[in-house]
Amino acid sequence: GSFLSVRRWFQSIFPGITLAIGIQFTWFVFHLEKGVVPGFNRPLTLPKWIDTSLRSLKYLLAGFFIYYIFYKMPLPAIRGQLEGPCTSPGC
Repeated sequence: GSFLSVRRWFQSIFPGITLAIGIQFTWFVFHLEKGVVPGFNRPLTLPKWIDTSLRSLKYLLAGFFIYYIFYKMPLPAIRGQLEGPCTSPGC
């Protein structure tokens, strides 16, 4: 359906965006290593209502996670998560 076409579009665009950011970062580091502080453009400022909405969203998400972890999640589940078997290679 249309979801898959949108997903494919994002999947095809994402590597290009990642490559462009990597090239810009490499160029920036190259200049810094030469002792030259390269000029860079700051992103355009957002309208105040969008900025306020996005800043508020992070606090709403933090509140959501704090509420569910400390008030809704049973204590044995928290202990199990903290004391569970280590699955990372460094254990």
